Amino acid sequence: MEQIIPTKAMLMQLKTRRLSAVRGHALLKKKVDALNGHYRKLQAQIQQETIKLHSTLKDSFWSLTVAQRSVSADINPMLRAAVSRVPTLCTRSTITNIAGVRLPQLEIVKTESDIALGVGSGGAGVKWAQKVWEDSMAYLVKVAGMQASFQALQEVILQTNRRVNALEYVMIPKLETNIKYIEEALEEDERESFFKMKMVSNKKAQEMEEQGITDVDEGRKTGLVRGIGEDQVAEEDNLF
Repeated sequence: MEQIIPTKAMLMQLKTRRLSAVRGHALLKKKVDALNGHYRKLQAQIQQETIKLHSTLKDSFWSLTVAQRSVSADINPMLRAAVSRVPTLCTRSTITNIAGVRLPQLEIVKTESDIALGVGSGGAGVKWAQKVWEDSMAYLVKVAGMQASFQALQEVILQTNRRVNALEYVMIPKLETNIKYIEEALEEDERESFFKMKMVSNKKAQEMEEQGITDVDEGRKTGLVRGIGEDQVAEEDNLF
């Protein structure tokens, strides 16, 4: 146990710290519960979106094959020539606040620019492939943002749980042990003080009692004892 001075001021200070620790523990527990609820919800959403992503990617590769077959020539040079320098898809990052935790989110934003294909009868197949791949990119970016939030949330939950455990199993029990030690020490000091005061009081009473007996003996010798005057002493002398 660390060196603690058992005083009333220290006792009040430790009790204040214990109260703050208990309140902080309760708030952190509520925060962990809220984060765990969002954690489970986000985990379920990631699973659902991942399934959709796999299905969309499968359709995307199939649409690319269909688009290639719908065009007589090689489609790659045509696509490279038709691509504009202005991007048609952009990512946008936002921040969501959950129980005081900032979580990132990503999403796809489609611009107004579009690819001018000019490939005749095969244009419809290429446009369909473009639409399917845009959907795949949207799912891909969304899942990536959700996974980033999931990892950040997981780290915050671990850190908060460490703080909760430190308060619950280390700090609060240590404060309670120190408070108990000071209370016992103060009670012992109070008993010792009471015993010393009682000893002093008894000693003074005994001294006063002995002093009173001495005064009576001296009074008997001089004849001045509790109401015995000089006349009564003279009468006793005449009897002899």
